[in-house]
Amino acid sequence: MREGKNRRRFVLKKGIQTVAAGSLYITIFTLLSKGLGFFREVLTADLFGTSWQLDAVVIALSPARIITSIISAGLISVFVPQYIKIRKRDTEDSRRFVWSVLVTFGIVYAAFGGFLLLFPSFFVKIFAPGFSSEVLEYASDTLKLLSIFPLISGLQQLLSGLLKAERQFLQYSVAQL
Repeated sequence: MREGKNRRRFVLKKGIQTVAAGSLYITIFTLLSKGLGFFREVLTADLFGTSWQLDAVVIALSPARIITSIISAGLISVFVPQYIKIRKRDTEDSRRFVWSVLVTFGIVYAAFGGFLLLFPSFFVKIFAPGFSSEVLEYASDTLKLLSIFPLISGLQQLLSGLLKAERQFLQYSVAQL
């Protein structure tokens, strides 16, 4: 009788993976992601070489990527434990909590993207002092095109944190590709 109770304790809900399976998924997909990243770098080098245009694109990505990652990391470190705590109490409350966080920070990320769109040269000069005016101008124009990046990347990072909190490691790993 006691063995049956112990066995039931280790049965997980459908769709939830164990930490061991999650570690395996994350490892496999991280290696796959690194391989694809290497292929991307080789392709980029083949198409652009070491040109000032490539430098400008890398410069343009920096403000959006770095600031969005800082905001997201801070938010996720608070969001995930709070979400788990609320989910244990009431799943409907946890859904409302997730929705309110996504909407609120979607607005924050969109506003940051708006700043990138309106003041690209300000951000480019902060992240890339010392480059020629031609590179800075090209980077500013490119940053205008990339101003949607904070919204997409920020929400993706929040949803990734949610997948990890839900122990959906396979989905999280695939999303990283």
